[in-house]
Amino acid sequence: MQASLNSGQPSHLAKEALRIISNCYTRLRKRKAGAWQRQQGSSLLHMQRTDARKFFKQWQREHPKSPIDAATWLRHFVNLQLKRTFQPTASLTATSNPATSHPTAAIPSCSPPTATVCPSSSHPTTAPTTAPPAINPATCHSTPLSTASSELDSDISVADVHAALDKLSSSSACLGPLKAVLIKAGRDALTPVLAALFNAVFRSGCFPPEWSLGAITPIHKKGDTADPNNYRGITVGHILGKLYALAINTRLNTWLETQGLRARGQAGFRQGYRTVDNCFILRALAERARSRGVKLYLCAVDFEKAFDSVDRPLLWAALQRAGIGGTMLQAIQAMYADVPVCVRTEEGLSGCFQSVLGVKQGCPLSPLLFGIFLDDFEGHIQQLGDAAALPQLAGRTVPPLLFADDMFLLSSSASGLQAQLHALQDYCNAKKLTVNAKKTQVMIMRPGGGSGNGKLAAGESFEYAGLPLEVASSTKYLGLTFSQLSKQHGFASCADVLAKAGRQAMFAMRRRAWELGACLVEQQCMLFDVFVKPVLSYGCELWGVDVLLRPDCSSVERVHRWFCRRVQGLPKQVTAAISLAELGRQPLQSFWIRQLVRFWNRLQNSAVDEDRVLGWAFKDNLELMREGGDLAAGSACWSRRWLHVLQSAPPASGTLEWLTELDEAAVIERAAAAYLRKCLEPKTRPLPKTPRSRPAAASAILHQTNSPITCITFVPTSLFASLHLTCMKFMTAKPVPP
Repeated sequence: MQASLNSGQPSHLAKEALRIISNCYTRLRKRKAGAWQRQQGSSLLHMQRTDARKFFKQWQREHPKSPIDAATWLRHFVNLQLKRTFQPTASLTATSNPATSHPTAAIPSCSPPTATVCPSSSHPTTAPTTAPPAINPATCHSTPLSTASSELDSDISVADVHAALDKLSSSSACLGPLKAVLIKAGRDALTPVLAALFNAVFRSGCFPPEWSLGAITPIHKKGDTADPNNYRGITVGHILGKLYALAINTRLNTWLETQGLRARGQAGFRQGYRTVDNCFILRALAERARSRGVKLYLCAVDFEKAFDSVDRPLLWAALQRAGIGGTMLQAIQAMYADVPVCVRTEEGLSGCFQSVLGVKQGCPLSPLLFGIFLDDFEGHIQQLGDAAALPQLAGRTVPPLLFADDMFLLSSSASGLQAQLHALQDYCNAKKLTVNAKKTQVMIMRPGGGSGNGKLAAGESFEYAGLPLEVASSTKYLGLTFSQLSKQHGFASCADVLAKAGRQAMFAMRRRAWELGACLVEQQCMLFDVFVKPVLSYGCELWGVDVLLRPDCSSVERVHRWFCRRVQGLPKQVTAAISLAELGRQPLQSFWIRQLVRFWNRLQNSAVDEDRVLGWAFKDNLELMREGGDLAAGSACWSRRWLHVLQSAPPASGTLEWLTELDEAAVIERAAAAYLRKCLEPKTRPLPKTPRSRPAAASAILHQTNSPITCITFVPTSLFASLHLTCMKFMTAKPVPP
């Protein structure tokens, strides 16, 4: 061996010793890594069970530090405001560039507010500087001016402050040393004091300057960290100002809903309204248009910085036309009399500048104010009369669908949609809003379900402000991608798009869990339910009836099955029911059916309200099923598909009034039995297709009888009934922690 060392060539013994040492090191490294992973997983599991907020705070990735200095940030946000302030509303082309026509100006400093002594307070506060302008009916179409209500001008009670505290999150971001968790901890002692303070501010028509200050925190989105355009600004303010705005918002919102002053088509930020409501209305319109053999013309309007472009004098006029005046209007104006804004940087808070346009970011009252500002557009369209060609449901004219600033124009003809686009242009010019024509899309729902290869019929052309609009085969609305309504599968294509997004979310979740060491099975399942399941099941109330009737496994459920097998290390040949039972999980179908049951009960309640567009859509869809118009058009409507999912026989009358309120537990148990039977069916190799043999589809099943309501009755055998009980025992049991 010494000779081999002297010669410079390693001997056989040296190589063997090196191999043994290397193997020992590899085993030691893996053992230590496994021990660290188990220790880290146990620590995270304990944190998850005891302090979930701390766990998810550690889960979030740290945002990269910005190399941009405070002066650059301040100049950037000032220029953004200048663009919105001086941008022409009628011009949408790239020829007019506000950034070049209005160069970077000197940064305006926050002038000291005018100090006045309020009648009910002894300390100086900020007085409102602008009065409401005169109402111009020529530019703003709305309801006549009504008198102010005494309900709005009454004192803020202790109960109002308690209700505001219930809506305030303990982890709410705020500016200053006073935190929300401190106020909520001492609510019993502080509530009377806060009520007296809020009444002093409300009655005086003044707003403390400390509550007005807002701090913008730049959050990096993507791209170069040195480019300010790659950041999104989030504004936070004083916690007392936010709590005061919550109390005002609750009172104002309740009064507007009671008086029926909100737009019927507006579903954004309203109690009892959800995103799936407008999606269901859209489906009901498409199914009714198909039964009549006509096209349905849709236009998804994209506003450019709508919340930040609200003209405040026009906002005061809109509030007055809604009947809001007196002390309430004065209190809201005082909140906008002086709006200083600064930027939170690595160096601390920058200098401040005045925000003179738009509703306040981070204020709980801003969504309601913007909704009131845009509510009169519905009346503006209805003034067109028959020229707008608005569609109808249950004999009622359906207005444009709104969810905050997401707008969907509806028409039964191409000329009607173009007339609405012209009316939208006039409305935006009067309201000083800007529409992004490049992102505004037109979609045509055809009775046959085809896309038409993107070709338009004679006389079909759509433009806004002289710019042609894109006619797309699919469009995204409220998180769902709508394409043509398929005769066989309905809107099941929405689930296929969600499956791709859910797969990306699942891989991102598993990658982050591996980085933190959260690799235990229980943690993986919990993280899947938190981060992936909402993505996969979003809008299942709309497309769930289509996916559940398909004979094959849906693309969404395949993502769930892949995760379950992967987390257990099982091959793909293992039956899905066994994999789920081992984890104590249920298939996603059970969650979809649970959501569908709740949505059905909501539809029953909405049908009572004569002013709810959702109730109109529900009644019209039921009527479409009763009269058999959906089957005559070659496709079952939503109500008929849901009836098949329930697998229950209706009464002899052939109506659905017997389903006044579904029992959620009973429906889920029956669905679990059907799912188990499907999983345990013997797999047979399909015969080769011939011109005479066609696969049985859900649409073919719907046409087996001539009855206006067909049904599928499921009677499990004793074998499947016993297996069902065993499966339910496993699926309801909680997993044993490792």
